[in-house]
Amino acid sequence: MEQIMYYLFQDNMNKELALELYKDSIAKDDRFINLIDESYLTIEDKYIGYYTFDACINNHPYYFKNKLTNEAYDGQIDICHIQTDKDLILNELVKNKATPIEEPSYDIINTKAFDEAYKRFISTLKLRALEMITKKHNIKPSRSYYIDIGLLEGFSDMKKEIYYERVYVFRYKNEQRKSDYISILSCYNEKFYSLEFPNSFEYIEYLKFFKKPIEYIPSDFIDFYYQDSFEVYKSTKKKLVFEDASVVLKKIKKSTNYESYSMYSEYLKSGIYYFKIKRYLKKLSVDAESLKRRIYLAYLTLRFQADSGLFLYDCATMGLLDKKGNEMKIKFLEFSYKLGNMRAKKILFEHFSMPINYNLNQIRRYS
Repeated sequence: MEQIMYYLFQDNMNKELALELYKDSIAKDDRFINLIDESYLTIEDKYIGYYTFDACINNHPYYFKNKLTNEAYDGQIDICHIQTDKDLILNELVKNKATPIEEPSYDIINTKAFDEAYKRFISTLKLRALEMITKKHNIKPSRSYYIDIGLLEGFSDMKKEIYYERVYVFRYKNEQRKSDYISILSCYNEKFYSLEFPNSFEYIEYLKFFKKPIEYIPSDFIDFYYQDSFEVYKSTKKKLVFEDASVVLKKIKKSTNYESYSMYSEYLKSGIYYFKIKRYLKKLSVDAESLKRRIYLAYLTLRFQADSGLFLYDCATMGLLDKKGNEMKIKFLEFSYKLGNMRAKKILFEHFSMPINYNLNQIRRYS
C-alpha cells in the first residue's frame, strides 16, 4: 500500500525582512563588494521539497544458480529500507517540527529531485537484496553464480513523505556573464544556504594565489574553505603571500616554539596554513556549530586525525555525502585505522568478512 504525506515547515519571514538579511549578509562578508543596486535585484518566493522513503517488501522472490555445480534455488527474502533526503539533514531541519498539509501546488526548486531520489532508493534496495542473498548462501558474487532479483514490486508497505520549506531566491543581475548571482535564504531558520554576489577587489586578488585547497573538499562544503582561508589571507598577506613554502618550512624546523610567531598566529585559528604545515592539522579543533562545517573539518583533517575518517564513514553510511564520498567509505576507515582508530579496524574486519566483500588478505590485515 502506497501512501504519500506532505508537510510544511512554518515560518514568519516576509520579503522586507529577507531583503534586510540579504543586505546585512553581503555587508558583513568581505568577499563581496559592499554596494547593492536594487534595480539589479529580483526576489522570488519558492519552495524546496525534501523526501523520505520508507518501504518493505515481504517474501520477495529471487533465483540463484551455481554455474559450476548447476545447483539452482528459488528463494524469498524480506527487504526493508528507509532513505531520507541528505539536504534535509544537512540543513538541520527536524521533521517533527513540520506541519501536515494537503497536497500542495508550490513552485518547487529542482522538480527532478524527487524522481532521481526514488531511483536511488530502488537501487539501494536492490543492493540490499543482493547483500542478503549472498549472506544467506554464504557466497561472494562472481561469474560462477547467477542471481536474479527481478523487479522490486509488491511493496507490503510504502510510505513517501515530502517536506516543504519556503525560501527566497535572490537573483542579482550580472552584466559580465550569462548567469546571475543567485542566493537562497531559508525562511524557516533564517540563514542562507548559498550566497553569491560580485567579488571585492581584495577577494579577486586572493583567488589568484589560493584557487583551491590542497586537501580534497567536496563542492557542497568548499565555501567554508574559502571563508577561512580568505580571513587568513587578509591578516597575513603582506608577510606570507610571496614567501615560498620551503622557506616557511625551514623556519618551522629552526623554531621549537613556532606557535609564538605573531605573523602566523591567525593560522592556528583558521584554514589555509594546514595545507602547508601538516603537524598543526593534528591540533585543529573539529568541533563546529553546524553539521556541514563539521563535515568540512573532517575532510580537512582526514589524513591527520584518527576520528575524521570514521566520522566521514558514518556520514557516508547515512547518505550525507556526494557520490565520490559514498565510494570512499572504506578509504575513510583505512585513514582512521592508519592513525590508530580501533573502531575503524573492527568495522573493516567485519566489512571484508561479509560474503559480498570477502577478502582473505584484508581479513588477516584487520584481524
